[in-house]
Amino acid sequence: MSSYATYIFRRQYLFTNQPVEIFENWKSIFLEKSNIYTYVHPELDFVHLKEGEVEILMLGYALSYQVPEKTDLQITQDLLANKTLADFIQGTNALSGRFLFLYANAQGSYIVPDPMTMRKAYYYFDKNSDRFLIGSQCQLIKQFVELEKQDDPEFWKFVDSSDFKDLANFMIGDETYYKEAKQLMPNHYLDITKKEVKRFFPTVAIPTIKKSEIDVLADKANAMLYGFLKAIILRKKISM
Repeated sequence: MSSYATYIFRRQYLFTNQPVEIFENWKSIFLEKSNIYTYVHPELDFVHLKEGEVEILMLGYALSYQVPEKTDLQITQDLLANKTLADFIQGTNALSGRFLFLYANAQGSYIVPDPMTMRKAYYYFDKNSDRFLIGSQCQLIKQFVELEKQDDPEFWKFVDSSDFKDLANFMIGDETYYKEAKQLMPNHYLDITKKEVKRFFPTVAIPTIKKSEIDVLADKANAMLYGFLKAIILRKKISM
């Protein structure tokens, strides 16, 4: 494929269980535990580690407020000790950033994004085979499989509405412009093995904050904000 994709699909990625002819200069990584082919734009940072039954690929960057000096590699190394999905997700709770993890263990393979899905994930599962593609945008997936546009007039009426523009062109729910492609919503993970989407937060009712707890929570929030800002400063040159 031509090198124009280097610019159109800059800093993007693709996961699939069937190899594809990818764009020029993109990096290819094969995840043995999950039998997944990963293709990464040369300007998108990633960390790939495996140990025993666990294999992790992190795309983007993650920040630790608890230890701001930690690098993406060190953060991923810490997460490698988690043998279950529940423990892995728990291990990401204290992180911020714009990241996406592909976590694989003996039970299956999972896409776990940052809580706000700042690093977007769109997915397609073929109805007639076991083929799947997961990528950073539908247009990237569309390079390798035909996608049919939505034909519901009410859908396009919403897209053309001021409400949609007020939402900064964000869809409500998991819908996309295409019938067969979905987007992963905030606070949800994708179970690739079972082809299911599940919520990882909140999983229980959030208790009402008591007045006596406000100062304690404010101090904790302040420590988190300070730690994340320090982590950013240690990674990048910023102006404030």
